[in-house]
Amino acid sequence: MKKPSYPLEAARGLRESELDEAKRGLSAANETLAERERALEVARAEVARHREETRAIAARESALDHTGRSAAEMRRGQEYLARRGLEAKGLDRSVAEAAEAVRDAARKVEDARAKLAEARAAREAVERHHDAWQDERAKKAEARAEAEAEDVIAGRARRES
Repeated sequence: MKKPSYPLEAARGLRESELDEAKRGLSAANETLAERERALEVARAEVARHREETRAIAARESALDHTGRSAAEMRRGQEYLARRGLEAKGLDRSVAEAAEAVRDAARKVEDARAKLAEARAAREAVERHHDAWQDERAKKAEARAEAEAEDVIAGRARRES
């Protein structure tokens, strides 16, 4: 006698593949978040380095201003510091953009976690149904076996009487 197949086997396989895909999605989202966090750290470090260099340059310029430099030399020094100020603004924008990328990646991680939870719940529902189906099959098989045993006993009793 052919063993009956589970009627929702296709759904069971689909739920398992959805769960695998959700796990991969969460893993990828976590990797992206980690990359974005590293990029933010690099951007912040670059800002700190640039600010420190600019402070040192400004201190040197200030000290040189008292040495009798020409107006043109002083103007060049001020223009250089002004350009560094513009560079600092650009670096600050880079930090803001990197921070926004981290926030976006964190939202995607949360979305991926929610999808994973949904996929797990869907798979567990199918597995509970499968377990119930198997239990029902086992009960039916046990009832058939009991009925067959009763038939055998009844047949013996008729032969003996």
